[in-house]
Amino acid sequence: MKGSYAPLWCKSNYSFLEGASHPEELVAACRELAVPALALTDRDGVYGVVRAHVEARKLGVHLIVGSELSLAGGGSVVLLAEDHPGYRNLCRLISKGRLRSEKGSSSVSLEEVCEHAAGVAAVWVDGRARATEELRSPEGGRRLGGGIGRLAEAHGGRPSVGIARHRRADEIERERVIRAA
Repeated sequence: MKGSYAPLWCKSNYSFLEGASHPEELVAACRELAVPALALTDRDGVYGVVRAHVEARKLGVHLIVGSELSLAGGGSVVLLAEDHPGYRNLCRLISKGRLRSEKGSSSVSLEEVCEHAAGVAAVWVDGRARATEELRSPEGGRRLGGGIGRLAEAHGGRPSVGIARHRRADEIERERVIRAA
């Protein structure tokens, strides 16, 4: 399969009220659209990975294992396992967040994410800031810039910022503010 695009922030129906498709359907859609890879990043877990893995092997799609982890205080970060030690770090981090939280919720600190950086790629997703004005505020700027800076240091200067486009009027300005942080 040829293609230059791979979704790196994709949730299955195991992420209740956030993803709608079965993991197998996501992989099959990649195959049908000639998308060579897919990162399955269910919220605070790796729930759909086994089913996605079986289907990906069958259809020849490269599966990237990941998770979108909720951060203490709000926001989230998408973590993608690069290798077996990275998968181990991702699972340990998920377990830490789940073990100390009530059923159905989880959160990890940015410090914990940085401590488990080996073999893991990070994509900063500031889901807490809902409007561009919030990102421009001093608190929003500190949270965005400070979080990205700490992730960059822990991940060898290579974290990314996730920007999702939903055709809303403020998206171009929001992206400009995020890029400037």
